[in-house]
Amino acid sequence: MAIAINRNQLEADGNGYLFHGKDHGNTNVSFIYVDMHPGEGVRLHRHGYDEVFVILEGNVRFTVGGDVVNASAGDVVVGPASVPHAFVSVGPGVLRQMVTK
Repeated sequence: MAIAINRNQLEADGNGYLFHGKDHGNTNVSFIYVDMHPGEGVRLHRHGYDEVFVILEGNVRFTVGGDVVNASAGDVVVGPASVPHAFVSVGPGVLRQMVTK
């Protein structure tokens, strides 16, 4: 059965909205919809799973392990499991990205 969920119906978390697949049709996919203004970001952290960042709008600078990667709308950045990573919106406009979780 198909369902449509408005972003505002998702759990808000700072600059993002969390989609937990298990709560919506018991799907195995979860993601975060991120909106960040220039200068906003996420500090260095790590997960036990890969994260994939799909840049929808704006410009962003990632630190992944020892690498620094600049990305913009249309780019995809992969953060491998257990590798420390961080990112910051570098402007000039709002960063919008989807992040698998």
